[in-house]
Amino acid sequence: MDQAFMDGVSDLHLDASSQLSADAGRILRFRQNTNNRVEWPEYNELSAYTSQGNSNSLPTLDNFNLTDSCQLRTAMCCFSNVPIGSTNAKICTNDMSDNRKSHHINGGFGFYSTNADAFCVGFSWDSAPDSTSNRYKGNSLLDIAYGTFMDKGYTQSTEGAPLCGCVEKMPAVTNVQCRQISVSSNEGYTLTISSGSLVINQTSGSVSFSDCSNDLISSFSGNVEEKQKLTKRISECPKSEFLSQHFYVPG
Repeated sequence: MDQAFMDGVSDLHLDASSQLSADAGRILRFRQNTNNRVEWPEYNELSAYTSQGNSNSLPTLDNFNLTDSCQLRTAMCCFSNVPIGSTNAKICTNDMSDNRKSHHINGGFGFYSTNADAFCVGFSWDSAPDSTSNRYKGNSLLDIAYGTFMDKGYTQSTEGAPLCGCVEKMPAVTNVQCRQISVSSNEGYTLTISSGSLVINQTSGSVSFSDCSNDLISSFSGNVEEKQKLTKRISECPKSEFLSQHFYVPG
């Protein structure tokens, strides 16, 4: 279900009334218990395969592969089926070879007219492994993906692109709304003695989400080079440069 949803081809995208149906029950359960830390999405069936040295890649969903993408530590979703007046971005270009496993097309590219509007939302995480934004990036992903779907009713991806992915897997767009996570300081461990044995239980902090005070580019905390690379994917919209790289000259 998660892969299909992130690719924008889930039944949940085809029938908006299914938001509260049995198909969405798992999403609702998470929404009602958001304080648990969520792991980054993985293919469980690949864990044993990669652990035996058969692959250098982590067993993550292709849209969020931490080995060959996500180097800018930024993920985003772009919803194309939104009410008039609710869009916040224009889709510029899309290199389909970046996300071939999402739409099952090996290569190709697309560039979009000024009418290719969408609602795009995303977040970034810090490079430090023990930072809140890094440890809870799975929660933030569900916030921008399923949270937007449930709270706003937005559905469907841009044609030829996944609904959600690390920014390297997504189309170039003009703007992305920024979301941030906050975790209260009572996260930690409790130590108790039960029947003469030490029992260690992890306690979760209180997790909440909110809009950043600025857009995603302005809120990004990476170095100068990383910010320049991110800006090429978001806001600059270098359509002419993109088409030139693909040896395409509009007639």
